[in-house]
Amino acid sequence: MAVAPELEDRLAQWLKAYRYVQSEITPAQMRTILAEMDMVEGVSQLQSYMQLANGVMANDRTAADVAARLVYGVRPPERDV
Repeated sequence: MAVAPELEDRLAQWLKAYRYVQSEITPAQMRTILAEMDMVEGVSQLQSYMQLANGVMANDRTAADVAARLVYGVRPPERDV
C-alpha cells in the first residue's frame, strides 16, 4: 500500500517524538523488570507486577498523546482511561 511522502514524514516525526518522550517518562529499568518477569510467587507479587504494567502502559499512552501534540499540533480525542 503506497503512502503519501508527506504522511510518511509525519509518521516518522511522530514515532521519533513518541520514542523520545516514552524513554523520558518510563525508566528502562521498569521495562526490564516486566520483560524478565518469571514465575509469580504469590498474590502480592502478582499485584505489584500488574501495578507496574499498568503504570508503563499509562506512560506509553501519555507519550503517544504528547508526541501527537508535538508533531501535529492537535489535541488527541479524549479517552476513558
